[in-house]
Amino acid sequence: MKNVSKSKILILVILDVLLVVSVLLISFFQSERQKRMYSQQAGARWGTEDVECAEVSAFFSEKKNETVEDISGIRNKIMKTLYDDAYIDENEGKTHRSWIDAYSTKGQFEISRNDRSLTANVYGVSDDFFLVHPIPLKSGGYLNPVKTMVAESDGEDPFQIVIDENVAWNIFGGNDVAGMKVWMGGRIFTVMGVVAAAENKTEEMAYGNFDGVYVPYAAFAKMGIENAPITCYEAVMPNPIPNYAYNALAEACDVTEMTDSEKEQLRSTLFFGDTEVLENTNRFSIPSLYKYVKSKKYMTMRTDSISYPYWENIARFEVERASRLFIFCCILLLLPAATVIGTIIWLYTKRGVVFNSRNKEKVMDFLGEFAEGVKNRLKHPEKENYDDDEDPEEEEPADEVSEPAPEPFQEEEYEPEEPAEEEEQEVPIEESAEEVEPATEEPVEEETAGPKMSALSRLESIREEDDSDDSANHQLNINADDDLGIELEVVEN
Repeated sequence: MKNVSKSKILILVILDVLLVVSVLLISFFQSERQKRMYSQQAGARWGTEDVECAEVSAFFSEKKNETVEDISGIRNKIMKTLYDDAYIDENEGKTHRSWIDAYSTKGQFEISRNDRSLTANVYGVSDDFFLVHPIPLKSGGYLNPVKTMVAESDGEDPFQIVIDENVAWNIFGGNDVAGMKVWMGGRIFTVMGVVAAAENKTEEMAYGNFDGVYVPYAAFAKMGIENAPITCYEAVMPNPIPNYAYNALAEACDVTEMTDSEKEQLRSTLFFGDTEVLENTNRFSIPSLYKYVKSKKYMTMRTDSISYPYWENIARFEVERASRLFIFCCILLLLPAATVIGTIIWLYTKRGVVFNSRNKEKVMDFLGEFAEGVKNRLKHPEKENYDDDEDPEEEEPADEVSEPAPEPFQEEEYEPEEPAEEEEQEVPIEESAEEVEPATEEPVEEETAGPKMSALSRLESIREEDDSDDSANHQLNINADDDLGIELEVVEN
């Protein structure tokens, strides 16, 4: 830590934080774009707190000629799966509904009223189409529930139409046109409501060069196109575990998805069959985006004849955009990830030094000072100055502080003066003892009392040695000190 200046660490932390915040902002704005895609949110709208639902779709090639009877067979297989797994009961559709589905097809017809006419994309849809695709209404309402094979004699009018606002302005000159009549395919249709058209550039590209109208599939089949092939089937059903709804629809459509290894074993992987099944609800999740990026090489070229409706083309465009942002965010997170990994490795290699009890206070002091420096730098950047050559002054850790200096009574401060030769004289022990006594009456600190008592005791021992051994010669030097009284020094020759 001492080899790396705090300014460099601070710059690295700030850069990592900015990168992470950038990724969070990109994810937030992307999620807001996805929420505005009403055609991909049916699972969230239909689900409850107790039951999670998912939206799944199946797209068919026109060459397959999928009919209403084929759709009924798919629906029955799904109902059997849900019934066997106890997600629906005998009262399904009578007192409550646990799942919904819709199908659609597409054609082009001319719409006219009086002297005004235009060509529009006509979508033949089933009863619950607008439950799956709640296109914003401008006026009126959606199609009334009409049975798929209803006849005019049943009292139900299948010739209903919902037009977008572009058609309304071109034909009627306004949006409030519910109840008015238009002529299309040799039939007279009653306008039920007006819905929003393309709202942004992406939707305009997917919407195409023609405006759109919606009619019941029964009416669509009676405009000169008998047994019009159904190209899209969608269902919103319980999804208690991941891919449950997807697998239920895939089994009902007799679709078996090949893995990447199986595709690589084939000579050509361009043919995907005449049916494609996908899950709409989780198509923008990170695992789905990763799978999309990984299998993108298999999606570059296609030889099948599946055509997607405009809402699916919009969703595919957003998936492509989200996958690019996903890659970009992964690149932005490389530096923060490297910082975290490097920190973990450093802590692991230095775990014996960093986490022992002796250096614990040092580490905590360093982290505290670093956090305080970051806080001060953010609040008052002009007052802080971290140079690479000079580190800011900081107090030494408590562990590195040397032993406390001795009290005022120190050897260098109270060195005894060298006695003059003329003043040297022998003093009887009794006299020195008498002179020492007044000094002991004054209050003396414990540190100073110890050395003086040891000197006196040593003097007495030397006196005894003089009595026993005549060969020993000792000289007693007495030095006077005004502050400390009398100090005894014994010099042994």
